[in-house]
Amino acid sequence: MALTSRKRDLARLERELRDVCYEELLRSLRERRQAFKPFSTWDDVLTFFRKRNVSETEKNELLQSLVEVYQADRNNPWSTVLLAVFWLVLESVHIQRRHWDADDDERWQKTIEIFLLVLRQFDLNRRKDRLLSRIVNNTVHNLHSAYRKGWRVQNLFEQKPLDELIELAGGRSEAAEDLIGWSDARNAELRRLKKHLKLKRINEEDFNLLVATRIHGLSVKDYAAKVGRSYQTLKKRRQRAEARLRLSRG
Repeated sequence: MALTSRKRDLARLERELRDVCYEELLRSLRERRQAFKPFSTWDDVLTFFRKRNVSETEKNELLQSLVEVYQADRNNPWSTVLLAVFWLVLESVHIQRRHWDADDDERWQKTIEIFLLVLRQFDLNRRKDRLLSRIVNNTVHNLHSAYRKGWRVQNLFEQKPLDELIELAGGRSEAAEDLIGWSDARNAELRRLKKHLKLKRINEEDFNLLVATRIHGLSVKDYAAKVGRSYQTLKKRRQRAEARLRLSRG
């Protein structure tokens, strides 16, 4: 079921890339970047990236251009282009890490979030070779780090009462660093979601859903049961909200 849903999502992404605004993006890219001149449509670009007989070196110049334009201006559809380019690879990462999280939808959403974070932070000035492998490896590494920190914090909450955790957070142990880092990340994400709400990129219902799932760690299924709403309805609402945030700066 989840695999079928992701196939539909990919098909929707590919249809979106055929819209006029994306055609204009590609036309502009072809005028400025020699490597894109052979490609008339985004379908051609995706086919090129998915060919097994094309080396990573041949793909590297195209990918470098896409990451550069994405980092220069994230408030545009470039994240959609890159997500379509990496979709099948990200799906493989997601499937191979099923033992990290039994909730298929949550694991997929987190994979996408980490991938986009890696793209934002990726330093093209250090090295420009093997971009495909390095971006995927960074995504896997950061995804595991996010899960590992969550596992360690969850273990702390299961093993110690709250007053001991508060005292622990004032120390310098690895556990204290985990707690502080976890708390700081939650607070930063809450500030970010409040900013999106204020700018009307999401509404209050979206905000409550994202706070519950991103910050408090509830699955969409658990949140749906908690508020008495349809799981499928809230799942689609979260997907739409996440898609809007992917196209927003900050």
